[in-house]
Amino acid sequence: MYMVKKKINVFISSSMKDESSRELRLTMKFFFERSLPLYNCCIIEDCASPDKIKKTCENYVRDADIIVMILKKEYRPGVHDEFLAAKRFSKRIFAFIHNGEKEEDLMNFIEEIQENVRSANFSDIYDLIDKIEGSLLENLVSVYKLNLEVETIEKIR
Repeated sequence: MYMVKKKINVFISSSMKDESSRELRLTMKFFFERSLPLYNCCIIEDCASPDKIKKTCENYVRDADIIVMILKKEYRPGVHDEFLAAKRFSKRIFAFIHNGEKEEDLMNFIEEIQENVRSANFSDIYDLIDKIEGSLLENLVSVYKLNLEVETIEKIR
């Protein structure tokens, strides 16, 4: 049996203003743990630390391989900070945008990030899970193919 030596670290960033966002993050963490064994998922609730939350989240972003932003209705400046940190650390960023109404600040943020992220819209938790799973598997295949191409070129040299 093949053992995974290193899991792909994923940090999930979302609003913290309401209980439904917390439930969404916890559901996504459970989904990753049960359904995607190649991935290690971190959410804000994992960030218990004596350090300031902003610095702790930035460290999680730095250590992550992939950033997943779930954008529903509310704008959270922390998500913006995490996005900027992800860009600074050259992370792969995925944004999943709920089809419902959004605050104006969130609409502006979505417009700002469109050039720097892979994004998809979702309607409910089931649709979100499908979109995340499909996007991450597609990303895994493209990274794997790229690594194979690099290895092949190096062998030719």
